[in-house]
Amino acid sequence: MKRIFQSAILMGLIVLASCQSEVEKKKAKYEELKQELLQGKGKLDQLEKEITELDPEWKKGNEPNALLVKIEKIKKQPYVHKILARGAVESRQNVEVGAESTGRILQVFALEGKVFKKGQPLVIVDSESIKNQIDEVQINYDLANEIYLKRKRLRENNVGTEVEFLEAKNKKEALEKQLKTLRTNLEYTVVKAPFDGTVDEVFVRQGQVTANGSPLLRFVSLKDMYALSNASERYLGTFSVGDSVDVEFPTLGKTMTLNIDAIGKVIDKVSRTFTVEARIPSGQPNIQPNMVTIMKIADYYNPDAVVVPTNVILEDKHGNYVYTISKDDLDRTVAEKKYVVVESDYEGDAYVSEGLEENDVIIINGHRQATPNTIVQIVK
Repeated sequence: MKRIFQSAILMGLIVLASCQSEVEKKKAKYEELKQELLQGKGKLDQLEKEITELDPEWKKGNEPNALLVKIEKIKKQPYVHKILARGAVESRQNVEVGAESTGRILQVFALEGKVFKKGQPLVIVDSESIKNQIDEVQINYDLANEIYLKRKRLRENNVGTEVEFLEAKNKKEALEKQLKTLRTNLEYTVVKAPFDGTVDEVFVRQGQVTANGSPLLRFVSLKDMYALSNASERYLGTFSVGDSVDVEFPTLGKTMTLNIDAIGKVIDKVSRTFTVEARIPSGQPNIQPNMVTIMKIADYYNPDAVVVPTNVILEDKHGNYVYTISKDDLDRTVAEKKYVVVESDYEGDAYVSEGLEENDVIIINGHRQATPNTIVQIVK
């Protein structure tokens, strides 16, 4: 039993000695690696020093843990702000053509989309009753005219009374006027195109009975169209006739630069707006009356403004600010917070009236991660 106990103690001592030997080896390895690291750092520091002596700017762009940013130098440039005024395409020749006589419709030449020249027939209304009236009045007129001529000859020879002559003359002239009216009414049975244009919509069919004044069709011309928009009364006086405007046609995905031709002088009582017109050049077959438009009208222009991208402007409880580039006491490139006054913005550009100057360098990428005095590294 005693021998077993002694053997166990001996084995324990051997294991302990073995563990202590392993720890000593690891400690020795640690010291060895530590020395290598220190020597490597010394070499790295020496190499960094030599590079900096040859290229002083190199160290400034390689700060450890620096925030990577992109920058932009401010250059003054023209700035324009535009208002958006919705509207539609109108035509100065957009009319409802109505019947000018009563009767049954015999023929309808008008088809939606069909083009007609001025004076071409669109619709023909039955004229039989008018023709019958003309024939009847013509007979009476011929007789009255013959009697008038006889009375005139007799009167020239002092035969008969003047009253008889005047009665014959009046009757002849009355029938003459009646004939003229009937012939005019006969012309009205043929409804003609009032100008060169296109049939937009037809309201009647062949065989239908129409009355004088009833609408037959809508007729439009594409040669005299204009964009009509309504602008808020607060912009009255900010633009003038002749100013250029951008007119967008969302349906066509098209924008045209036009000139303002007319500005309304009356404010609508309900919408508190006034009208703005811009003539559309002829030869635009895809542009149709009543098509939706968006008119972009310049209400402010500065030819020499400090302009920055809208997305670089941040905001806190004190106001709007941007980050610019500056140097700290150790000559490191850092972010600097600058408060600015933004007068207006339009389509991604902001006009800054205070806080920035020309040639200031602003951070345009990485600015949201920056804080005042953050060390930054500029990347292209």
